[in-house]
Amino acid sequence: MINTKKRLYFAYGTNLNKKIFLKKYKNAKYLSKHILKNFELVFRSKYRVPDIQRKKGSSVKGIIYEIDKTTEKKLDRYEDYPKLYIKKFFNKKNKNVMYYFMKRKTPILKPAKYYLKVIKSGYRQNNYKFNFKFKVKNKIKIAVVGIGLMGSQHLKALRVSKKAKLHSIVDVNKNSIAHAKKFKVPFYRSSTELLNNNKPDAVIVATPNQFHEKHTISFLNSKIPVLLEKPISDNISKAKKIIQSSKKNKTHLLIGYHRRHNSIVTKVKKQIDSGNLGKIVAANVMCWLYKNKDWYKEKWRIKKGGGPLGINLVHDIDLICYLLGPITHVQATTSNKIRKYEVEDTAIVNFIFRSGTLCTLSVSDTIVAPYSYELTAGENPAYPITNQSAYFIGGTKGSIQFPNLKHWYNRGERSWWKPIYHKDLNIRLSRFTLINQIDHLCDVVSGKAKPKVSGNDGLQSLKIFDAILRSTKTGKKIRVN
Repeated sequence: MINTKKRLYFAYGTNLNKKIFLKKYKNAKYLSKHILKNFELVFRSKYRVPDIQRKKGSSVKGIIYEIDKTTEKKLDRYEDYPKLYIKKFFNKKNKNVMYYFMKRKTPILKPAKYYLKVIKSGYRQNNYKFNFKFKVKNKIKIAVVGIGLMGSQHLKALRVSKKAKLHSIVDVNKNSIAHAKKFKVPFYRSSTELLNNNKPDAVIVATPNQFHEKHTISFLNSKIPVLLEKPISDNISKAKKIIQSSKKNKTHLLIGYHRRHNSIVTKVKKQIDSGNLGKIVAANVMCWLYKNKDWYKEKWRIKKGGGPLGINLVHDIDLICYLLGPITHVQATTSNKIRKYEVEDTAIVNFIFRSGTLCTLSVSDTIVAPYSYELTAGENPAYPITNQSAYFIGGTKGSIQFPNLKHWYNRGERSWWKPIYHKDLNIRLSRFTLINQIDHLCDVVSGKAKPKVSGNDGLQSLKIFDAILRSTKTGKKIRVN
């Protein structure tokens, strides 16, 4: 039986085409044309479909239909309500008029050809003049300071990003002039020289850890947002000064723990938060790799802060905190017996989380092995990818390993005497991680997002790292403030 309760519906997209709409929805009735003031037509989502947003002085041309509940339910399915669109209303002659309004205001994109073609035909049918123009927004201009291993990767990511463009390169090494010529951007020998010439919209600071404070604060004082490579600094005092400068200048500071922007990590986070693994009991993290002699040509890498704890472990600290929550205690042992440099080459760290979860992390840059995040995630093409995992997280209902994503579980009764199964959850999109991070920086600069990894996140990781270093001297369990 048809539900005859009527409602007014304002169409501004493909449903402007009366011929197609009335043929598809036979119970609908065309009423009139209508122009919705102080709104503009835009296109969003991965499908590049029409949406409207408020804009003073603009208007959206459309038509009003009378529809019944049966038609409305069909429209809901077509518009993917309430997942993609929600319903809103405006008043016309004391009657509420419904229209579909995109739920998430994702970035504005160039319209899909099909939708644009149908909408144009709808405009012609209604004698509307089609004057929609897609405006290409200016890209965020970003300078890269420090062209080492990570700085070079940021240059490549900037070239691919649709939201950012490389502004300039800053480096003390004259060899980096070649990069500036390749990318056809200005080259500066210092941050001061850059600031005195042409200020960028944002900067990526990828200099050695001990110089983070000096470089980052110089840009924050100039009101320029900074994406600062991990760790935030080589000591807690400097880190606090960097954060204070960000607050004082009311300028955004982001920390380069780019793994949070990895689609694989996002999938793991959802699995944990959904309860699919049950209560998390324990985790095991491995970071085994072998750094060759060329790595140590940069002398700062054999001094305090340049070892695998400072270079590699800081990423793992942030990631396990992001996945498993706050760490309350650490206990660690280190060794430099293989390379005999001032810094460690191997370490074992035990973590206790506020939730009660226990975790062991093993890190060494003297082991030939495939078990490290760098060699398993495929984020950085500089590292040959292996089909292995470096993280193992276990709960009362199942466990998960990644980056080679596998979810392990029992069907029915949980028992070591019962068969154990696994689901492959692999989504190999890791190569976009650095691009995702830069696009996120652009969104922060544009006011569309808040930093996903803040200065305080960087400081907390540094406090944990400091507790680890203190523990290595005594072997005792240290409480993290």
